[in-house]
Amino acid sequence: MKKIYILSFSILLCFNALAQEQNAIDPIIAMARKVMDYKQSEISGLFSDGFLKEVPHERLVGILKQFNDEYGAFISVRKTSKDKLEYHYEKALIPGTLHLDRKGKIDGLWFGSPQMLNDTYGLVLGELKKLGETVAVTIRKNGKETIVAYNNTVPLAIGSAFKMAILEALVDKIHRGEATWGTVIPLQKNMMAFPSGSLQTWQPGTPMTLASLANLMISRSDNTAADHLLFYCGRENVEKYVPDRDRPYPSTLELVKLKYGMNVTDSVLHGKYLAAKSIAEKREVLAEVDSAAKDNIEPTTEPKDISSLEWFYTTDELCDIIERVRDQPAMQINPAVADTGEWRSVAYKGGSEPGVINMTYALDSKNTKNSYTISVTANNSAEDIDEDAFASIVERLIELVRANDK
Repeated sequence: MKKIYILSFSILLCFNALAQEQNAIDPIIAMARKVMDYKQSEISGLFSDGFLKEVPHERLVGILKQFNDEYGAFISVRKTSKDKLEYHYEKALIPGTLHLDRKGKIDGLWFGSPQMLNDTYGLVLGELKKLGETVAVTIRKNGKETIVAYNNTVPLAIGSAFKMAILEALVDKIHRGEATWGTVIPLQKNMMAFPSGSLQTWQPGTPMTLASLANLMISRSDNTAADHLLFYCGRENVEKYVPDRDRPYPSTLELVKLKYGMNVTDSVLHGKYLAAKSIAEKREVLAEVDSAAKDNIEPTTEPKDISSLEWFYTTDELCDIIERVRDQPAMQINPAVADTGEWRSVAYKGGSEPGVINMTYALDSKNTKNSYTISVTANNSAEDIDEDAFASIVERLIELVRANDK
């Protein structure tokens, strides 16, 4: 999955945890108001040089403008505890912190997850529908009770969320005693895939533990790690964990070659794969794809073949699979837009490519014994999807689940 930058949510902006605390309340509130009044003042003078080096003035203004665009006008700010603030906008309450250095300049600024005022599942779903031709949502409580279901049985393209099936197959292989998390395999040149991830830049032959590959595959969505684990487990073994429609289960490199390969051979294989009428025929084409060169790949920023060359799951199926792998350490490294401070545990995997985005969560309540799964997908064959807007919608769904946790 491409990295999603949600500047307005849960971003720690150069916070200096060791800086000296300020005893006075008024300077903090006064400075917070000046920051929010960015339209009338030059706010760069409010911040320390070190802060502005990491977070330039333009980025700060972009964050504040996004707040206004999404949550309406700023109304007020108050202290909710010694160290925490609450910013009141027309449509939301946003928690935060602000720290001043000894010269009275801001050297730490943080905004947390917004709490939408009078938000409902219906309102959020209405905004989600605007993002794609087809959208789907499943929200479940304790694995049984359905809270929200919309197009939840419609298979859609999901991008890198498919990697959860590889993780499940790997976990079972280890549980059967056929390997351990410390088992080492070398990186292979023929499995060096295209980004996302960074392992494709490493030297072939580099030894990697299965645990390291799993962590990178899930938390960084590393395609090279995913392809190595797919073939280590065995494609047909992994397929025991996937819907029939997704057999054969292509590697990321195979799919990239089929979708974006510009050589004549690539074009021929693209046509053959789409025309194949059986799983066996598709396997034969994939064998040819594995042998084809990868020297002329041109990814596009426009959606391509998202209804035919992808991995396809319903949001119900994604909730099922994350239920089974939620406790794996790899699933709990990258929480994306979820605030880990609000939950006992957070498991996450998502995926995206032009015209495709999915975010899938398993959340354990901090205040009750309840657990929840949330999966949201949007597909649009005509144009790319606004990832920030999509992530904001998912964050609102997470907050609604938390607010209604009983």
